[in-house]
Amino acid sequence: MNMTTPTETRRPRALGALVAASFLHATSIPAARADEAPSLPPVGLASGASAVAMLVPFALGTMHAASATSYPSKNAGMMVAGSGFVLAPIIGHVVVGEYERAGLFMAIPAISEVAMVALVAAKPDAIFDGTKTSRTAFGALFTVSAFIAAASFVDVTRAGERTRAEAPHVAIVPMVDQNVAGIALGASL
Repeated sequence: MNMTTPTETRRPRALGALVAASFLHATSIPAARADEAPSLPPVGLASGASAVAMLVPFALGTMHAASATSYPSKNAGMMVAGSGFVLAPIIGHVVVGEYERAGLFMAIPAISEVAMVALVAAKPDAIFDGTKTSRTAFGALFTVSAFIAAASFVDVTRAGERTRAEAPHVAIVPMVDQNVAGIALGASL
């Protein structure tokens, strides 16, 4: 004859629900502090600084190149315009603390900028009245710089996602069996 009361029958189900709820809550606790979310990088500030570093030299340089009357002055304007593509990856990634990514995203625009300077040093009319080859070479170098700087901008906006994915978590789970009660502790690194 089974002598269990309705209360005793409900107790294991309630305990199971409590264990499941505790597990779900515990697995979402960052390791730093249980009551505080992981520190996220200032993505908004980094994105804004990167955009300003890219667009201000571009605007000033192209306006100067458009209003200049000599090739050296026009070339200087275009070099200023391209310099923002080198600065933007550095500024954006440094603000979020990703120094290695700053170097990676800055390398190609820097090499392109040096190549553009060498091109106009060898042939001052290369950009505006040069041969088809010199104008195409300049356009390709400038476009590659702009594309990499834009990719860097997108990469900076995703810095918060990388930080959240890298944050370690701690799991604290109560364990209950017929003869044993305890707590299991686990962590992801």
